[in-house]
Amino acid sequence: MSKTIFKYVAVIMTVIFVLVSAVSVVATATTLRTQQERIVDYALDITAENIANTGMTIPTFFDSQVIQIAVMDRQGNIIAYNGEASPIDQSKSGEYIEAYFYGTGKEIYYSEDFETNVLAVTKTTGDYVVRVVVAYLGFGQIVARNAYPLAVAYVMVIAISYFGSIILSRRMIKPINEVSSYLEDILLDGDSGHSGDINVSYDEYNIILGKARRISRRINTTMKRLRFEQFRINAILDQMKEGFVLLNEKNQVIMANKRARIINSAAFVYKQDATEFFFDKKLLKAIKNVQDETIKFDYISIDRIYSCYISKVEYGVTVLFINVTENRKAMQMRSEFFSNVSHELKTPMTAIRGYSDILLADYIKDPEAIREVYRKINRETVNMSNLISDILMISMLENNAIEVQYTDIKIESIINDVLDSQSKVISDKNLEIVMNCEDIVYHANIKHIHQLFNNLISNACKYNRDGGQVTIDVFKYQNSVNIIVGDTGNGIAANEIPRIFERFYRIDDGRDKGTGGTGLGLSIVKHIVAHYKGLVTVDSVIGQGSKFVVVLPIAKKEAE
Repeated sequence: MSKTIFKYVAVIMTVIFVLVSAVSVVATATTLRTQQERIVDYALDITAENIANTGMTIPTFFDSQVIQIAVMDRQGNIIAYNGEASPIDQSKSGEYIEAYFYGTGKEIYYSEDFETNVLAVTKTTGDYVVRVVVAYLGFGQIVARNAYPLAVAYVMVIAISYFGSIILSRRMIKPINEVSSYLEDILLDGDSGHSGDINVSYDEYNIILGKARRISRRINTTMKRLRFEQFRINAILDQMKEGFVLLNEKNQVIMANKRARIINSAAFVYKQDATEFFFDKKLLKAIKNVQDETIKFDYISIDRIYSCYISKVEYGVTVLFINVTENRKAMQMRSEFFSNVSHELKTPMTAIRGYSDILLADYIKDPEAIREVYRKINRETVNMSNLISDILMISMLENNAIEVQYTDIKIESIINDVLDSQSKVISDKNLEIVMNCEDIVYHANIKHIHQLFNNLISNACKYNRDGGQVTIDVFKYQNSVNIIVGDTGNGIAANEIPRIFERFYRIDDGRDKGTGGTGLGLSIVKHIVAHYKGLVTVDSVIGQGSKFVVVLPIAKKEAE
């Protein structure tokens, strides 16, 4: 800044110096010219007067080195002269001729005697002619004679300009530095920490500082709001189950919520390239090529399926990941369910239709054989009714289709009712029932609990060996009701256990056909236990039997 100030000050001072010098030279030249003309006029007048009074006498007080005076006759002959040597005949000079005709003549020319330009004035007075010559200084001579002092003066002007610019720049820079520091503080902190506005040497700066402080406070308040809104947006985005990524026009990631980072197994760095966050080539290609129409495709990450939506927006590209794993599994299960239901219903319906056709065709004449056909039709009808009931039960448990009524249930009475309904199977297989049931009252839906025990106990009876044993243990433990139903049947292979709670899954299709099972019993057990936020597990050994363990939590009020 000092150099800039010096440059401008030097230019201004130079212009002023030149103008002042020019005016001085003009004024000096004008003054000198006036003085010279006055001296010449005086010399002419005094010489003419001496000639008139004393004859051919030239005043002696004129220095011949400064002024030369000559008296001539009308023919131009020198009569008197104040110099040591007689001057050259000037009768043919311009000012002599001019004076001869007009009385007075003037001429400026270079004189070797004076070694400079001279002013020669000739004037006629009576029979004589008086000629006065004096050194004449024009503009050029004045400048030439004053060149050295002018140069010295100019150097002094430049020196003064230099030091003056340094002093001036320091005086100007100091408040600017103060203002700059103050502005930096208030821009960084919102308030410079001063109790009031600082004061600098220039009022204009103080006005700027006051406005800057007010603007800074507004900016700071706005930034706080923006940071708060950004925090809220990030918090909301991180709570989303969907993955969300925002890219700018250069395909740089400027926002990615927590779920998106998990889906892509990538850390988020502001303005990182898309290739550093996404690693799927299909996804990167879609981001690059997306136009006005949204691109949708399935994106698989680890063991999950996501619907990926890529959209072009005004400020870049958005990528949205929606987890559709459960939906896809549900669709697959629904498809399998309808397929299994169709298959399961088709079997009894086919049987009923076949038996009905036989009866309608009147192929059987024996009354006993006819009754046997009716019994088969009735058995298939019961099987179909049980299947439909089980399907409806699962549907209600899954969808909470109806409002469930809860009541206090005595567990032991439910078990006794189920055992009574299974008395024929127990008797036919000569099964031993071992029951250890504490006196427990559980708050639940009576139909749910009855169905739970019915499915577990009926399976333990149906799939047990002849002369086997069924154990039923019910007890409280750590705010829960524990139910263990065991049998001594063939057992379940370890690789089959994870699938036995699936709908329509049978370890041995032939075994269920013979017992009238629908393949939905254990699936219903799983749904009932899940409805009460419980747990069901299986422990089975091939050739020794199985144990089903159900843990149902007790509500706080009930536990108290």
